Amino acid sequence: MSRKKIISLGIIVLLGIAILIPRITFNDSVPLLEPWKESADEIIVKSRDYDIRIYKEGDSWLINTHAYAADSESVEVMLNKVKELKLLDLISEKGYTENYNLTDEKRVHVRVSSKGKVLRDLYLGKDGSTYNHVYVMVDDYPDIYLTSGLMAADFTREIDDLRDKKIIDVKRENIESISIRCKGKTYSFYQKLSEISREDEKDSFVEEERKWYCAGYGNREVASERINSMLSSFGPLKAETFPEGIFEKSLKNASCIIKIRAGGRDIQLDIFDKTKDGKLIATSSENPYVFTIGEWIAQRFFIEKINEVFVK
Repeated sequence: MSRKKIISLGIIVLLGIAILIPRITFNDSVPLLEPWKESADEIIVKSRDYDIRIYKEGDSWLINTHAYAADSESVEVMLNKVKELKLLDLISEKGYTENYNLTDEKRVHVRVSSKGKVLRDLYLGKDGSTYNHVYVMVDDYPDIYLTSGLMAADFTREIDDLRDKKIIDVKRENIESISIRCKGKTYSFYQKLSEISREDEKDSFVEEERKWYCAGYGNREVASERINSMLSSFGPLKAETFPEGIFEKSLKNASCIIKIRAGGRDIQLDIFDKTKDGKLIATSSENPYVFTIGEWIAQRFFIEKINEVFVK
């Protein structure tokens, strides 16, 4: 065999070893946790001062007895962190749970189930010495292990952070009309399709162009950047928070009422006063809860002078 072939074979062998080594575990005491195949439908998280149940009904995830709609993406992130859990090292076979915040008083218990069957029981303790590592106990294994990719804080978020913030979701091109009532004045905007003749190097053709107008003001054309700013607010409109203890019945008259018509449906957004932190309280026909939006969104609908919205 020539020297070149020997060198080539040697390189191939070394590359093969380099690929295999990361896949070999020399720690037989660390169990391999297989991801479950069932479709999870419940997550329960408990600690000394935290208790939450997230459960699935149909295609929707809900939170606690209030049945708040949960943000499905946030729930899936939680599930994947537990489902893909890999144990890195055995830390203790003799307990010492107090050293790792894994006592009943300090640990965070995460239980994932499917139709009443427990898919994973996970106990999260204190963070490890390096970032994104945590000490855990899992399923029926009595020992303490080190893992990465998740932390106790991932599962003890405030309910408000886990809720589905989407209030209205309508694409701009599907909105047929919009009316705004603010400070005693009402402005109604409608659209018309106009045929525009265009030419290029090869041919001439006619395109349809969508333009917006304001009723009652000589049907003047509205500047596209102004109307698009308003319409894009609904695709989607998301709440910033759901303030506790504020109910729609307790709210006074709205300072601004916006109505849109889309797909044959009428949708309403009412904007009220500011909260202490500068957010604006709002309600919508699309959601049963009082929520807040940023002032920068509300400003899109506040019209000081109608002439400001027209094409110059």
